[in-house]
Amino acid sequence: MDSDSIQKVQLQGLAQPGINGNEYAQLPIPRPPLSEQRAIAEALGNVDALLGALDRLIAKKRDLKQAAMQQLLTGQTRLPSFHGEWGVKRLGDVLKVRHGRSQRHIVAQGGRYPILATSGEIGRTNYYLYDKPSVLIGRKGTIDSPQYVETPFWTIDALFFKEIASDASAKFIFYKFTSINWRSYNEASGVPSLNASTIESIEVRLPKRDEQVSIIMTSEYHGYYPGKRIILGFSGRARTKLHRKLRIRGTRFRPASMRREGNALLGFIGNHTSSMVSRSRVTQASIGRGK
Repeated sequence: MDSDSIQKVQLQGLAQPGINGNEYAQLPIPRPPLSEQRAIAEALGNVDALLGALDRLIAKKRDLKQAAMQQLLTGQTRLPSFHGEWGVKRLGDVLKVRHGRSQRHIVAQGGRYPILATSGEIGRTNYYLYDKPSVLIGRKGTIDSPQYVETPFWTIDALFFKEIASDASAKFIFYKFTSINWRSYNEASGVPSLNASTIESIEVRLPKRDEQVSIIMTSEYHGYYPGKRIILGFSGRARTKLHRKLRIRGTRFRPASMRREGNALLGFIGNHTSSMVSRSRVTQASIGRGK
């Protein structure tokens, strides 16, 4: 069935384009021999199974990262060469909570900098409130969804931003923020609210900055799989290509050609997943030696 055939039926004698069951029944469709239909279904099924296995591998990797991050962020697991107890500090010792401002008079379509709210970017501007890495959290409304920003930004008045001290890593502080139960610090009976002084008074265990940076670098290098997007993009395009080849009238299923394309996809994914597994083992061994 092609789009031209459907469009012709839709436009025949209809005030508004449409199609009914009887007209569908009259549409010509290409029908290869049963053996070829089965071969096509098997080829596409194998691609679907491969992508499903890749999704499960990525999900498992994500779970491993979260577990490792939790241990590293709490000091339960230490990296090699780092020793000694973590200090207990008030958040106010390593950051200052700053208020956002109304964006009413600074909005500029296509502006250089984002205007941020608790829901994310809501506009653009040519002005910024802060131009260093920072952690954002809602003052009212959504108070339990911290955001991390590295580039200059403007925040609205319902969103706090933080000036991070030089002896702390902004990204490490962000990850610490994600582990705090912010709802327990809500100070309003109606719309959830946070107070700047309350945030600054919260006590957390923190290592020195060099260990904070090492934890972030280790976690992000080994926890985030850079090849994931490449593989998903490559495999998605390959699957679409297979579908297109097998659906278009006049294109026939050729086992040898399909096998070559499938092997290329399998080889590409195999190389990247092997690299990912190897890096994961090295990380686990390194962390284990640092306990």
